[in-house]
Amino acid sequence: MSLQDSFKSLTSDLDKLNARVKSIGSNPSTAEVKELNQIVSLLSGRLQSLNTEQANVLMERRAGEAAAKQAAISAHGNDIMRTINGITTTLREKNQRLRAEQEQLVNSVDQQRQILSSNQANFRNYSKTLQNKMELLATRDRMLQLSQERNVYKKKVIYVLFAVIIALLVAIIAAYSFFNKKK
Repeated sequence: MSLQDSFKSLTSDLDKLNARVKSIGSNPSTAEVKELNQIVSLLSGRLQSLNTEQANVLMERRAGEAAAKQAAISAHGNDIMRTINGITTTLREKNQRLRAEQEQLVNSVDQQRQILSSNQANFRNYSKTLQNKMELLATRDRMLQLSQERNVYKKKVIYVLFAVIIALLVAIIAAYSFFNKKK
């Protein structure tokens, strides 16, 4: 029998009791009072059992609702855990990708550094070679300058000798013509 049927039965019994109390009047007999007391105690027992049954039903409903809520919370928790696991997996993948990119960048920087070091070494070599050639050019320039100065000196000596030779020729010609006139 369901809880609603029990409440309906109790309600009809209470209506019967109410009708019986009205029919008894103002001066009831002892038998009638005993009968009414028995009916009241019977109804009180039924009411108490109904209250207990109602409490049990409510507890069952609440337990069912709690279980449903617990299942919903568990399902929602599982969804959250799946989402967290997905995010964690994504973060791990991104972290691995970033580490790989970082390694590539480090390798690229190392390669660029090696190229730069090689270029600096080449530049130093070219600079030393250029400096050596500049020193060689300065030396050769000085040698050319000294050679030109010697050539100028030799030209002066040649011009002086040439002038002396011309002066001697002029003196010989003048002496010849001076002695040829006297004769």
